[in-house]
Amino acid sequence: MYKFNHMTMRSIEERDLEPLRLMHNDPSTLYNLTDVTFISQEMQKSWYKSLDKAHSKRYVIEDMFGLVAFVRIDEINSINKNACIGLDIMVDRRGKGNGKKCYDLLLTYLFDQLNMNMLWLYTAEFNEAGVHLYNKVGMEQCGTLPQMLYRDGEYHNCIVMYITKEMWKNVKR
Repeated sequence: MYKFNHMTMRSIEERDLEPLRLMHNDPSTLYNLTDVTFISQEMQKSWYKSLDKAHSKRYVIEDMFGLVAFVRIDEINSINKNACIGLDIMVDRRGKGNGKKCYDLLLTYLFDQLNMNMLWLYTAEFNEAGVHLYNKVGMEQCGTLPQMLYRDGEYHNCIVMYITKEMWKNVKR
């Protein structure tokens, strides 16, 4: 468990499964994910049982009002100190400044506690709110993956954004 600025990041528990499944299946969430598969309750239970064996890390962030976000840390490279990150804000918690707070917590944890040096993420080029948030926390675009996502009958670019520990230290908080 990690606490930062009135928020807590912790391991996923069984009680989180249904709220996380509903958030994942919400069209506004699915539209921005690379995998647009709807998740059943059985699929969610199987996924939960596999978390201990995964090379990725999955957490939730909560505050005194309940769940705020689902956290993904993938492609963890402990030798070179980098990882791919992402988080999904619970539908009812969006548009209230929670994205910035969650990324502040996640970046502080990864840079200060785990001594990571560089973090990156992928996002849809059309995800203007996400790109704005990532820029706000100090991330910069470093590449484009052309026509990676298929939505509404068209292919869309995905962009790669990154932040180093040094960049993060210079972000105004």
